[in-house]
Amino acid sequence: MTFLGKIFNRKPELTPCQRVRGIIKIFDNASMTGLLDPKLMEGTNHIKAYLLYMFGAVDMISQVNKLSSKETLEVFESMLQNEISNQTPDSAKGLARMVISESATQAGQTLMQEGGNALKYWIQGVTLAPHRLQEILSTIKE
Repeated sequence: MTFLGKIFNRKPELTPCQRVRGIIKIFDNASMTGLLDPKLMEGTNHIKAYLLYMFGAVDMISQVNKLSSKETLEVFESMLQNEISNQTPDSAKGLARMVISESATQAGQTLMQEGGNALKYWIQGVTLAPHRLQEILSTIKE
């Protein structure tokens, strides 16, 4: 390739926020594909656990990419609006506040840690890591 070809054919570098959004979108799709029982996403406790799990994944990959807390929250709210549940900006902020509040509990911290670890293992090549969500949700009672 010529010098000018290298300059003009170069793809723009992704920002850390864009990189995190892309990784989370693929991980969320893999996690949802691993859910064998769609009823596991119908109850309030299941949805809360799912959101805490995904927030843990967002938090972990955001730390790796050196995002601020504000940027991490923006990525999570964007995920709520676009990838997960097509929430309005206001309802996404409300769900994010609920998740942050729940993350202060021991159960919330455990779910976040599970999500972060599953994403870490998945990035390292453990292909069954997203299936951890199925295991977690199947233990939750409504």
